[in-house]
Amino acid sequence: MPTLLTDHAAITKRAKSARDNDRRRLGVIMPIRYADDFILLVSAPPGSEQLAHAESIANAERNAVAESLRNELTLELSETKTLVTPVTQPLRFLGHHVRVRVHPTNGKLVSAAVIPKDRSHLLRERIKDLFRRSTLPKSLADRLRHLNPMLRGWCNFYRHAWGAKHVFSAVDNYVWWTIYRWIRKRHRTAPIKVLYRRYGRRRPRGGLHWGDGDVSLYELRRTGVQHFKLGWLKTPAFAVTDGEPDA
Repeated sequence: MPTLLTDHAAITKRAKSARDNDRRRLGVIMPIRYADDFILLVSAPPGSEQLAHAESIANAERNAVAESLRNELTLELSETKTLVTPVTQPLRFLGHHVRVRVHPTNGKLVSAAVIPKDRSHLLRERIKDLFRRSTLPKSLADRLRHLNPMLRGWCNFYRHAWGAKHVFSAVDNYVWWTIYRWIRKRHRTAPIKVLYRRYGRRRPRGGLHWGDGDVSLYELRRTGVQHFKLGWLKTPAFAVTDGEPDA
């Protein structure tokens, strides 16, 4: 007589095996949404016809989404903005570069949103503008009051991107040396030790960052970095609220 599997580990193993079998037989659709912008990532079973199969699934899902939006919300998908494209081509979504890469631990292909290089370069240009030679008459405190909100907003926006910690560290290093050169130009004859005593702030775990008066440089490395979890997603208010918006 067969025995029922009641052990938690056995049940978990069986569920994982079933999911893996489904992935090998069926396509998997992964949605990424922000407000009214969204993309659908399609994974098709491996094989010689994998690309054609994935394209077929994507087209079917696009038609289903278009019909649902039309019937339930009286909205139309934009034909020029709604594209079906392989993930091997560059895909930009809300300032992120969505790509497929190998997971560092399990070796499987996974989708990931990374920070585009041009976005990092644009941030560096904005930082450079705050510390050009024409700003030397300004105080460091004034420059930091303009710089800190920019850095804080940028890193909060990208804190869930893959590899964000490494990008944040690189930006911190760029900011540190940009401010160092600006201070040296502003105080050409002052010994560096004097400048360290005046503008330097000791970190709790060692190292030096910049500050002036009651204003200290915001360092991106202080921002917690974590991949976005699907469990954080909640049903939007407009989808569960009765009546007219703001009624």
